[in-house]
Amino acid sequence: MKCRLLLIDDDSLFLDSLKSFFERRGFEVDAYETPAPGIEKFTQMPHVFSLVILDYKLGSKTGAGVAEELRAINPDVFVLILSADPTREALKATWKAGALEFVDKNVELDELLKTVQGWCKKYQETNLPACEVVNTTENEKRIARIGMVGKSKALSEVVEKVEVYQSKNRNVLLLGESGTGKEMIAKAIHNNRGIFKAINCASFRATPTLLESALFGHVKGAFTGADKDKKGVFEEASGGTVFLDEIHHLSSDVQVSLLRVLQERKVTPIGSSREIPVKFRLITAGKPNLEDDANDEKFRLDLSYTDHSRFVLGF
Repeated sequence: MKCRLLLIDDDSLFLDSLKSFFERRGFEVDAYETPAPGIEKFTQMPHVFSLVILDYKLGSKTGAGVAEELRAINPDVFVLILSADPTREALKATWKAGALEFVDKNVELDELLKTVQGWCKKYQETNLPACEVVNTTENEKRIARIGMVGKSKALSEVVEKVEVYQSKNRNVLLLGESGTGKEMIAKAIHNNRGIFKAINCASFRATPTLLESALFGHVKGAFTGADKDKKGVFEEASGGTVFLDEIHHLSSDVQVSLLRVLQERKVTPIGSSREIPVKFRLITAGKPNLEDDANDEKFRLDLSYTDHSRFVLGF
């Protein structure tokens, strides 16, 4: 099955460049500068596009609004939304529209290609011809490989996302209720690629200094009980993965520090002025209504979208 893309972007130069880029790599591409003809095309053929890629700003419409229109026609459509400079409102709208990812429009095209290839592959696997028999035993084996047992559609969808993110070096935000296996899924995404370090932020609510130390490290004498230098998890997990569970329990100060680490890829231990380069993949987990905290300004929405792929657990 050949992958067919629907592109909608009002920047004609960017649209032509993107269309040409994907066509040279074997994709079939339908491209439109305005939403109306793109929506009409999708309405005529709602099940032929492996992926829809939308710019967020589309004249009088937004990419999130168009995504909602397309999902009303085909709820299973796969959608990516691009933006060069996302606002807080854009992030929230995209979140609610059910798009798979919010992608920086300035991303390298080769990185965008990997994302598109991953989701096209998943579309093909989940949209088999009606006459084809699905091997349920194999599906259960795939679920078991991430440490879970079952055969529900929701679990299958979780496995599909895990398999996509295993091959990408993107940060991931997991949203789900307590007990849904977020750390297990984080380990499955990590896929034994280097060191895996996990911290439950809720465990440090009464001792924020110790949480900062666990994350960023400290030098001897930085605070009472700091009798020697200590590395934080971002330094310890060099080349691997850091998993932060219950991220909504981070204080506003720690959120600011974490955002800086994500943007600059450097940590400054407590009590030190020395910046240490770090290389890691971040997987965070929070409650499903994390956006409510963002609305109340208890949680930074820009932190949740800093190179993050949003992953909702719904089983």
